[in-house]
Amino acid sequence: MPAIATSSSLAAAAAAEIASQGGNAVDCAIAASLVSINTQPGVCALAGSAYVTIWPQDGEPVTIDGNVAVPGLGSDKDVSAIEAESVEMAYGGGIRTIVGAPSVAVPGTPAALAAAAERYGSLAWADVLAPSI
Repeated sequence: MPAIATSSSLAAAAAAEIASQGGNAVDCAIAASLVSINTQPGVCALAGSAYVTIWPQDGEPVTIDGNVAVPGLGSDKDVSAIEAESVEMAYGGGIRTIVGAPSVAVPGTPAALAAAAERYGSLAWADVLAPSI
């Protein structure tokens, strides 16, 4: 059994389950990430952004860009001119954020994880998703 380091025992169990099914390191990391997303929403979120870095055994490191995309970006409309309201939230000891149209983005996490699984994973996507489901 390979060594597994994650943010929680639940995520580690998911990775171990995938390893026991013959999954490779990428499969295990994705399974652990998805369990972390489902069980630790204050730390990571499915509706957020992710950069997935993989160093294949026979090649150079690759980073899959799963950053969020701003709706309207690339269109004729100047999305940077849309105003937002600044608000204070108690989350995490208190943070200031914005609300309104400019605070909306298209999540990149699901696409980045799916691309990593497709390019570098060894198990079927449904099998990798199973522990988080």
